[in-house]
Amino acid sequence: MLHTSLSSGPSLGGPISPATSNTASEDYQGKRLSSIGATGAGTLPLNGLGTWSANISTMPKTHTTPALHLLQWPVIKDLVSRPCDPQVLLQREMAREPLDLRQYQALDFSNLNAYAQAFFERVNVWYAIVNPYTWWQYYRTAASQNLQSGAESCAVLLVLALGEAAHSGVSISMLPSGQRPPGMSFFAAAWTMLPSLMVSNDVIIAQVYNLAAAYLLYLVRPLEAWSLLCTASMKQQLLLSSQNTVPLKQKELLERVYWNTLLIESDLLAELDLPHSGIVQFEEIMRLPRSFPYDVTIAGPDEELPGDDDLWYFLAEIALRRLLNRAVLSDPSLAHDLSVQESCQKCLEACLRQLETLSEHHEGHLPYLWQGALSLMSQSLLLMGATLNPALKQLLPSDLQMTAIFAEVVAELGRLAHLAPSLDLCAQIVKEAEEKRRLLSSNSEQGNVI
Repeated sequence: MLHTSLSSGPSLGGPISPATSNTASEDYQGKRLSSIGATGAGTLPLNGLGTWSANISTMPKTHTTPALHLLQWPVIKDLVSRPCDPQVLLQREMAREPLDLRQYQALDFSNLNAYAQAFFERVNVWYAIVNPYTWWQYYRTAASQNLQSGAESCAVLLVLALGEAAHSGVSISMLPSGQRPPGMSFFAAAWTMLPSLMVSNDVIIAQVYNLAAAYLLYLVRPLEAWSLLCTASMKQQLLLSSQNTVPLKQKELLERVYWNTLLIESDLLAELDLPHSGIVQFEEIMRLPRSFPYDVTIAGPDEELPGDDDLWYFLAEIALRRLLNRAVLSDPSLAHDLSVQESCQKCLEACLRQLETLSEHHEGHLPYLWQGALSLMSQSLLLMGATLNPALKQLLPSDLQMTAIFAEVVAELGRLAHLAPSLDLCAQIVKEAEEKRRLLSSNSEQGNVI
């Protein structure tokens, strides 16, 4: 309806993933794993940044989910005067000034325990990438190196950077202009170590690059985060192509790092037209994460654990992302089915619920501020177009309520605009679209009166 112009799996030995599609059945899985086994024990071909056979739960290489693709729909395109190529968000991020990490104060470890606890309570629930049972082992190793070299030192500094950001309890969007973001000193120190780690290919190195990408997402630096994820992805593909080389104690961590990389990459690919790293080729043979084994000799009998190994939310994220990728892959011709058309109401209701609870977005600002802002833009444009369609308009609240909701979105995106060039453009587009929508709606009402 909105396309009409206004002018006119599981792994070997593991449980079946709850997110596995019907096509990825046990029989299919067995055949696939058998064919893999025929190529050599513990090995898989490498297809990073190339071509690979994708399953139904994989983000397709060609798709139209990025927010600006909505502006190609005639009814929504009529709301925005400026020509917006879907690549413009990527172009703006590419032209962005690089981070300046040279002038930051000395490291302060006086709140180390508080930052570590904040990380495991408010950050690791999203990523589940750091083992709370080995945290103190990491720290002891890092301390023996004066936190100046080695993967463990880098990991500890990044945990503290994310932990300080979480401990502050304030969204980065609320910080006064020019104020140093929480955790930046720890991140700057870790950043100096990353080049020396690039030549190594073990699991902890991939973990470190994922943690660095997570902090860059907190800083609303999506393109820089993607660059680090690509490095992490290549290291993991090397490890996964010959899993016999991975120590048994690191296999669970490798699985956690893998799912983190896949989730974050899928989120970024959904919003920017970026190259795929190729890590999806292992998705059907990668088992879901399980709890880290507890070893009192490693955890330390006299040391208090910084947090729990909470997996529930992380597992839900994996299932949801696979469902979202499957929706992207769906056949567009299905929209002609009556049952699918009836689902339009559910779609509009879901978008509406998101916009009605803007304050809830602040809870996810540490890992998802940038993605959430683009999501607000997409949902707003979709609903704006729906208010101008007589059939869809009947499924929405009153014009007065919709205008109030859109006003809140315009204000929220305006508050986020200073964080990234791409968000600044989003704020401008939504503001202009709402002004044009109100004008068109007013003209339509006057025409009906006449």
